[in-house]
Amino acid sequence: MGNIISSIARGINAVLMAIVNVITTIVSAIANVLLAIWYFFVKLITCGKYRGTRKNVSWGKSRRARV
Repeated sequence: MGNIISSIARGINAVLMAIVNVITTIVSAIANVLLAIWYFFVKLITCGKYRGTRKNVSWGKSRRARV
């Protein structure tokens, strides 16, 4: 009797773990899609305004200071 209960418990545990893994995979996929959409819109909104390196930005400031 104990073996039957133990095997049923192991089977339920395996099923629950499979369900949790599927839910985790789905949530991770949704998060990755939302993150990709977010980065796409950030690039679309900024239109490359902030792409300059630190060197370019400091050069621009020093040029303005000289003028």
